[in-house]
Amino acid sequence: MKPLLISLGYVISLLIFQSGFLLKRKELHNRSSCSDVRVSTKDCWMQPKFGRVIFVVIDALRYDFLAPAPPASTAPYLGQMKFVQSLSNSSILSPIMADPPTTTLQRLKGMTTGTLPTFIDISDNFSPDANIHEDNLLDQLRSQGLNITLIGDDTWVSLYPKRFHREYAMPSFDVHDLHGVDDGIMKVLPDELSKNDTQFLILHFLGVDHCGHRYGPEHPEMARKV
Repeated sequence: MKPLLISLGYVISLLIFQSGFLLKRKELHNRSSCSDVRVSTKDCWMQPKFGRVIFVVIDALRYDFLAPAPPASTAPYLGQMKFVQSLSNSSILSPIMADPPTTTLQRLKGMTTGTLPTFIDISDNFSPDANIHEDNLLDQLRSQGLNITLIGDDTWVSLYPKRFHREYAMPSFDVHDLHGVDDGIMKVLPDELSKNDTQFLILHFLGVDHCGHRYGPEHPEMARKV
């Protein structure tokens, strides 16, 4: 009788764990449109203030990599990004708490759709068909006739196939390669900036993330990478 009760307890515990930890998420396929705007404007949405946006993602860049180094700290990664720190008077530097899972695909999904990813979504990292069908930033930009160009992490192509005006997708799974993607971006970027047919340019750097996986943040290599 006792083994039966223990087995039953295990089963109940697993069911409780599955229902709480492995949350399921229902995708909503509704699309925001001009009819949703309550205030009448000339062009439905607000007038753009800039002709081009450059959206820079430095994968795994922690808040303390950017913040000014505390006087007593000797961590090698601190105080390395002096240019960013020089902008502190004219920009906003704010920490956020990211809900798990914190894998790249889920973070990009959250940033571009405004939804909260779940642990069950981690399987999408290895799926060739992880493309997003929910309302999202990229599709809204394209619906307004704007072009999007991607340079960097190929995860974007898995999420948003056939959405880019131009794409320079670079492989993301080799964590031993600290510089390949970053150097590839810097090689392509000058030519891309000279063109004027892209309104939303995505740059996704991977070197910091790969260095963190390979060496950890306290290693001198992280200071050089940052």
